[in-house]
Amino acid sequence: MTAATRDKPRPPYRLAALGLAVLALVCASRSEAQQRPKKIGFSVQVQTSGLTRTTVAKIVVTQVAPDSQAQAGGVVTGDELLRIDSTIVPGNSVFALKAHMGFEPGVPKSVTFRHADGAQFNVVFVRSPGS
Repeated sequence: MTAATRDKPRPPYRLAALGLAVLALVCASRSEAQQRPKKIGFSVQVQTSGLTRTTVAKIVVTQVAPDSQAQAGGVVTGDELLRIDSTIVPGNSVFALKAHMGFEPGVPKSVTFRHADGAQFNVVFVRSPGS
């Protein structure tokens, strides 16, 4: 490269094309980040009953993570889990419920909650792949 070609200004269309390529990469990475589901984001306490303590009396939300699917769905500390998909929680066996407590990546899971005021609501959670 000679001094004359090195100092020669680049045609504006090359700079515009480079700018558009960078903008496209930034937009694509933002779009990908927005499409990934947020973390599920809640913790629970299981209260049991019965002689052997294997019957679930209730499951209560003890913590909700900020910027999570749970927070976006309106889950708050103190909410009670009533149903996981089609399985009723209170009165069920801890062993029967254990199979429903995991979240497989990409598979929606419907959870019905009850607020302290008695209002019931449903939230569908999806665990993102790789989490």
